[in-house]
Amino acid sequence: MSAKRKILVVEDEAIVAMHLSELLQSKGYDVVGIASDANAALEKYAAHQPDVILMDITIKGKKDGVELAKDILAKKGTPVIFLTAHADDETLRRVREVSPFGFILKPFKEAELCAVLEITINRFQEEQRLSQERQFLQSTLMSMGEAVIITDTDRQVRIMNDKATELTEWDKYSAFLQPIEQVVRLIEEDSRQELECPVLTALREGQLVYLTRKTRLISKTGKEIPIADSAAPVRDGENNIVGAVMVFLDSSQQAEVSMQERQDLLNRIEEAKKEAAKYIAAGMAHNYNNVLAVLLGNLQLLKNSSQQGNVSAIEKHIQRIEESAARAAVLTEQLVGYTGQGKMLISKINLNDLVHAVIEEQKAGLEKIDVKLSLMPYLPEVQGDARQLKRVIENIVRNGVEAIQEKATAEKDFIGKIHIETRAEMTDAMQPDEAQKRVVCVAVHDNGIGIAPEYQDRIYEPFFSMRKAGFFAGLGLSMAQGVVRNHGGEISCKSQVGQGTTFWVRLPAVE
Repeated sequence: MSAKRKILVVEDEAIVAMHLSELLQSKGYDVVGIASDANAALEKYAAHQPDVILMDITIKGKKDGVELAKDILAKKGTPVIFLTAHADDETLRRVREVSPFGFILKPFKEAELCAVLEITINRFQEEQRLSQERQFLQSTLMSMGEAVIITDTDRQVRIMNDKATELTEWDKYSAFLQPIEQVVRLIEEDSRQELECPVLTALREGQLVYLTRKTRLISKTGKEIPIADSAAPVRDGENNIVGAVMVFLDSSQQAEVSMQERQDLLNRIEEAKKEAAKYIAAGMAHNYNNVLAVLLGNLQLLKNSSQQGNVSAIEKHIQRIEESAARAAVLTEQLVGYTGQGKMLISKINLNDLVHAVIEEQKAGLEKIDVKLSLMPYLPEVQGDARQLKRVIENIVRNGVEAIQEKATAEKDFIGKIHIETRAEMTDAMQPDEAQKRVVCVAVHDNGIGIAPEYQDRIYEPFFSMRKAGFFAGLGLSMAQGVVRNHGGEISCKSQVGQGTTFWVRLPAVE
């Protein structure tokens, strides 16, 4: 190892802590401190900034290892590996909430410990690098003087920068998953004939496409803007077309850029698309690794229990393995929901039924929370995939529970509340000749920690995590947004730090 990895050991058994320290130092690690309680651990963490924290769950003081891990993750996100003899159901449930980078059961093997440490450090560094690169690329994209729109292979808008929002007069959330030809309407200046969006041509022909000089963009409000533009397919590492990028500018105000400059821009956008894919892959890998850690741990325990002939323990470990496999299936379903590529089983649905089902299934997590339901009788039905829409409500409620739990750790005698409402509404007509439409609304209110204003625009990003914002990593709300928009609806959020958060899901009613 070129530079020694810094390890902080949090262990209340002095002999075990010293043994760990000697072992790690003999393997070339730098043990920067040993702590037996939360206060000492936080002091040593601040002083030494370790690369990894090896933590027992049972430590001295009021806070145990799980609660301490939450505090540390809220500060910086340094990876935590739990090293413990405890593997009961309640402990594993609490550990999963923290999403540690590793979970090792005592007694452990030296090679296993070192392997987990190296994998954890390398994976954390790679995730940090990808996150920084993604932030840089996103900032670059948003600050470009040219309008940029990226679509998937189904012509649906996935990314718009600020300039594209300005020229089309579509905000990026309304435009998300809309057909590109609806967001970018083009006509020929002299004949006034409608032109095909160059993205469609680029996807169909698989090559760079330029518009004629006399092209006008019709904005959402009907404003006409002369533009110069081009579109090109975006390809993955195997040369498969995975989407398209359109770059355009207001030709009445900006000088025409050279073909080489345009090609350079397209190359930069293609790299940005690939990096975004890496970022999502890293997030999925982290979540699947957490599942695999529990699964592999229980396989080892199952092996030990079978050798001992402990039937009840065998059944318990099999159940945990099944739960881990089910969680992996949910992660896959969330990714499919986020991409909007999943098959839908269409039927007529009463959203009140889905709310009741979610509350019943999450009963254990809601035991200490005051849950209030205000469900409209004879609620109009919606049409869609009941399983997907149920997942949407589940993720919003779960997010509320986590926000309440976060607030409860800081406020004594705090009582968490979740209020779910359903109602029918009439939409406002966008045009004078447009009829109002009836929608069904599900509103979920919580009185949790709330989300800071500067983070509210990012909550639908895959794996976005900012604990100081009162929001947690995952694909849950990314999936929810994709599913709702696939059903022709919309999802919105309003939050105030310290007061709570409300999510609204609106779906077209069956007429």
